[in-house]
Amino acid sequence: MCSGTPGKVLRVKFPEALVETQDGAMTVLALAQDDVCVGDFVLIYAGMIVRMISEQDALELQQTQNELRLLQQEYFNSAQLPGTNVELES
Repeated sequence: MCSGTPGKVLRVKFPEALVETQDGAMTVLALAQDDVCVGDFVLIYAGMIVRMISEQDALELQQTQNELRLLQQEYFNSAQLPGTNVELES
């Protein structure tokens, strides 16, 4: 399953927007949301703003994505090679 990245719009120079995400600022296309403004919270997918979202939705999505990253790290840090008792090094 793919999920978008939430972020906050810092600057708009149509057709592009500078968006702050938890991984840093990125320039994305705003073609699908031509009414986007500085301060709006948006969902980014494949380098493009796909929809505007509420601040609460953005924060909840960030929290969920952080929790999933932690679970992935825990899983892969404890993973073993199939058919062996050797643990993978992190």
